[in-house]
Amino acid sequence: MTAPDLARRRRTALVGGVLALVVLGATLAVWLVSPAAAARAPFGQGWARGVVVLALAVVAVGLLVVLARPRLPAPAATVLALLVALVNIAVGVLAVALVIGVEEQADVGLAVLLGLGVAGTNLVAGQVMRGAAPKG
Repeated sequence: MTAPDLARRRRTALVGGVLALVVLGATLAVWLVSPAAAARAPFGQGWARGVVVLALAVVAVGLLVVLARPRLPAPAATVLALLVALVNIAVGVLAVALVIGVEEQADVGLAVLLGLGVAGTNLVAGQVMRGAAPKG
């Protein structure tokens, strides 16, 4: 892979990570500011907020790794990618639950934001795995 290709992939991961931070942060802000929206959060307010806060933390760590460009040992990169996968599953369950139990149009909007957060987080995880030090 050429240097411009690697730089493009890194930029894409950074943009995706920032997008994930913005949309997940916006979802959390809605649930913190609006008691009505928070009351409709799937699985209860605490669980929904906790999942989004955890997702924000994981994305921030992934972005720091992508920005610093360290050659993470393969096991560390794998653990971070697995953590991202678990968080994405939880956020995806939230998004699907919002769509299934839709009571207002705002719920669909929050589900879209959560889905965009999952997509952006996956870009960061992919870049972290590509930047892992080769075995051997």
